[in-house]
Amino acid sequence: MTRSVLFFSLLILSSALVSARSGVSEGNTAFAACVGAGKGAEVTDMAVAAEEGREFSIFLDSNRTTGYEWRLARPIDERVVHFVRSEYAPPKDGLVGAGGREEWTFVAKARGETEILLEYARPWEKGQPPAARARIRVSVKPAS
Repeated sequence: MTRSVLFFSLLILSSALVSARSGVSEGNTAFAACVGAGKGAEVTDMAVAAEEGREFSIFLDSNRTTGYEWRLARPIDERVVHFVRSEYAPPKDGLVGAGGREEWTFVAKARGETEILLEYARPWEKGQPPAARARIRVSVKPAS
């Protein structure tokens, strides 16, 4: 393993699995995902319950200083959810090399169920397995 993969593994394994985001209105679901590093590492039990027509966000630990970033592993089902944006927030303490967090925002378009698959990889490393994967099961319910 390279030093950066080892560093990433330690960083990710030391992070919290789930945390609430302040300011999220009722009906939106937000959490921080912690995923293990290495080939085949996947989190399969993350789930989001969203209301039709509302935005929801997924927060993923990330460290851009290593060259890694989260990306969609496959296209999403646009009939059920629509990708709005992804933003990287560097660490608040300003430490060089410290990890931050990515926020992925989607809109729940229509009732149904789908999966969002994300992978944590370096864009220039073609043919290499991602350092981590995240699977988010999304269930869209009618607006209340």
